[in-house]
Amino acid sequence: IGQVLHEKVHHTHPDGTIFPIAECPLDRALPLQEAVVGYEDVFIHKDGHFYPVRCAGRPIIVNGEPIGTVIEVQDITEERRAAAERERLLEEERRHGRNLQRLNAASVAINAAISVEEVVRLIIEKARELTGARTAVVKLVHDGDWKQAGTAPSLSGEYRAWGDYGAPGAGDDIYSLVAREKRTMRMTQAEMDSHPAWRSFSAEAGKRPPRGWMAAPRRASR
Repeated sequence: IGQVLHEKVHHTHPDGTIFPIAECPLDRALPLQEAVVGYEDVFIHKDGHFYPVRCAGRPIIVNGEPIGTVIEVQDITEERRAAAERERLLEEERRHGRNLQRLNAASVAINAAISVEEVVRLIIEKARELTGARTAVVKLVHDGDWKQAGTAPSLSGEYRAWGDYGAPGAGDDIYSLVAREKRTMRMTQAEMDSHPAWRSFSAEAGKRPPRGWMAAPRRASR
């Protein structure tokens, strides 16, 4: 009471710049004798953090003269949080829908392929697109001979320059590890850097490090 609201809770923008009182819609309600309804901004809590608010301001008029302003303030932190969560869930649904469309398109393309090589290329390309990975690789191994393994890569972004990359594994590298253990594996870049199977990859470990890695074995039926 008796204090200017703007100077207490509305004097600074979140980026640290000063918010002049002359530019404040709530403060202008009195001299303009106009109500302000549904104004959204941020106020400053007494502990210094900013929080979102919705405000209304109505001038008090006595005998034709403005004598003050009634200001209503609603903290809309939870409302904003709920709206953000709804948007996140909607985006997940949209992403799921896009992935289903891509999966359908991939199925059509793979079924139309006329050679094993084209099938492999399409599978790895569509897998990379669906997962959002920067690189994806299929290693084709016959009778456990990893030195003669065929490689089919799909690359995007900064990795496109490695399109002709085809260094052979040593038989005890990170690629063969998945096949030997017969299970899906996933590692962060830090885990890759420290894993002995990656460090032993034919002296190639430091040349094109991934930002993360996931692999799954697939055994051909006979």
